[in-house]
Amino acid sequence: VMLNLEAKHFHNGLVQHLANTLAPHRQGRCSVWVDYKRPEGRATLTFGPGWRIKPAEGLLRDLRSLLGEDRVNVLY
Repeated sequence: VMLNLEAKHFHNGLVQHLANTLAPHRQGRCSVWVDYKRPEGRATLTFGPGWRIKPAEGLLRDLRSLLGEDRVNVLY
């Protein structure tokens, strides 16, 4: 799962909200990446193996609600 985020999105405890949303779906096979963009550059960050998830529809819905519909993509 690719999460497309910019520096301006990291406010109001977003990292903790993201961790809380992903935590119940851990122990899966699907990696989580963040495509992180800033005015100075861009980087792709990969969550560690302990954060591999089971990409259930409920999780994807919750991520899209938290981050925005166009910021969550499932890569095959």
